[in-house]
Amino acid sequence: MRCPLKYIQSGKRAVVQVGFIFFLIFVLVNAFISFFSKNYRKYALIFYWLSATPFIGFTAFRQWGIMRDDRAYKNIFNNLDLSHFNDGVLAARDPIWYFLVFLLKSLYEHINVIAYLSAIVFVVKLYVLTKLCTRKSLNLVLLVYLCSFWQLHDLTQFRASLSVAFFLFFLWSLVNSNKALSYLWYLASVLSHNSAFFVAIFWAFVREKRNAHSISLSRLFLRSESKENGFSVIFYPSLGVSFLYFLTFLLFIEFGIFLSLEDVMSLFVSGFSEPASTPLGQLEMYGDRAASGNYDSFRSLPLILLLVVCLYFFMLLEFRKKGLNRRAFLGFISVIIATFLSWVFASISDVQVRFYELFFVGALLLLGQVQNKLSFLAGVILAFAYYAKLNILWNIWDLSAL
Repeated sequence: MRCPLKYIQSGKRAVVQVGFIFFLIFVLVNAFISFFSKNYRKYALIFYWLSATPFIGFTAFRQWGIMRDDRAYKNIFNNLDLSHFNDGVLAARDPIWYFLVFLLKSLYEHINVIAYLSAIVFVVKLYVLTKLCTRKSLNLVLLVYLCSFWQLHDLTQFRASLSVAFFLFFLWSLVNSNKALSYLWYLASVLSHNSAFFVAIFWAFVREKRNAHSISLSRLFLRSESKENGFSVIFYPSLGVSFLYFLTFLLFIEFGIFLSLEDVMSLFVSGFSEPASTPLGQLEMYGDRAASGNYDSFRSLPLILLLVVCLYFFMLLEFRKKGLNRRAFLGFISVIIATFLSWVFASISDVQVRFYELFFVGALLLLGQVQNKLSFLAGVILAFAYYAKLNILWNIWDLSAL
């Protein structure tokens, strides 16, 4: 017989999920109408912000303690003071986020300042997405974001959330042919969360000069090029090669054909013990967990990764004749990088997840350019697959504080 406390917790979870689903249905209706109705589309931006407003408010004013990482961040907040910067502990790991929280704490010493900062970052990301997505697909992108990255980043992984905001600015700068500015956004993203380190791979696919030598890796995926706004972009994926690329690495992960833990550690970590506060020290810590067998039950291919890659590849079919514009191209590259890094770090599940979650935010740019109804359907499936992962399989909400 279940104890009354379990019934209460189940009831709280049900109430929260019913409310969440209610607002998601509103977003879904807006996404459907704006995608299929030309007359409604001119109001798509208005309804985009109207749909997002309840989620912005919840992000800023929610009760602390209802998400899985809240307790850890409360400990960080309580222990954060000037000495952390003086001794250099935080200087090597995510210093921008720590500095912003330290600054806000000096103005208002309450844990909710983290939520206020997260809400501001959330609004910034929503704004950048309006610049990177078409009006037709904008509300569809919002639906996918709310079902996945809003819960994952804006309510839970606050440092990653700030890093993602700078990552979106990085992509926007590449869209606008401002490669110089992209260096600044890249640095800010890495200094907010070290998982953004591999964002630098994007520069290998976007070139300033049309006649510049193309790296051989890009030719494995892409077969022609275009010059857009005076900025050379290698684009138009060869779908057959792309499919083989995705399938190969996913099957490698599934059947255990990936870099061993020893190979990963020797490739990225020196023979000396790294300070725990540094990015390499963090990798070493996760490596020790993997060596202890903490991830043995997660060695098989994450089903959500397989589904996400398949759905994005399905969207690519829409571009097989007309080619990819700059935004869709960067989204496509995000899927390529996410798949590759998932293979490289398959032996360390926590690290693997951090990387592919980050780069699938960039993949929203591909979703933001889709035009046909089958791609729309793939986007809706993608949204609710993420919802199922976070709310049914993972239980990202911790409602014991209510």
